[in-house]
Amino acid sequence: MSCLAVLLLPDGSFAQKEEKQPNVTPVFEVQDLFESARIPNIAVTTDGTVLAFAKSGRLLRRSEDGGKSWGPIQEVGSDSGGSAIVDDNSGDVMIVNSKGGYLWRSHDQGKTWKREEIAIKPNAVGHGTPDGIPVQTTCSESGVTLRYGKHKGRLLMPARIQTPQGQQ
Repeated sequence: MSCLAVLLLPDGSFAQKEEKQPNVTPVFEVQDLFESARIPNIAVTTDGTVLAFAKSGRLLRRSEDGGKSWGPIQEVGSDSGGSAIVDDNSGDVMIVNSKGGYLWRSHDQGKTWKREEIAIKPNAVGHGTPDGIPVQTTCSESGVTLRYGKHKGRLLMPARIQTPQGQQ
């Protein structure tokens, strides 16, 4: 069973960095959102919609009230799979499948999805291309948009490169 753990303040709102929060005791609530599904992921869209994913980004449930209630399970795409990332610049949500060389993108906070091909650039030693030693983004970690500094607006996503046994 896959579950989602949501940290809520007593009034049900998510903590905001910009505003000073009152001294309150957080509540940790566990909700089972998917039956017999593994590899969960969570992302929050630019309008505050909470997206809970399972099966490595293939299944999705949406909450527009901070996790108090959830919409039905929907499939992102028949071949979707990867980690979620919200582009704070455009508001788009993406499920990136770097091994396959594509992503699934939503322009409407996860209501609808469209598949797009992407270019994968290898690292300095040539690892990371779909036709060579691929980079994997099918993890349970969401990507982030950098908010500060020289590279503000850049999207970063965790990934791994695992070479076949006996290769470097």
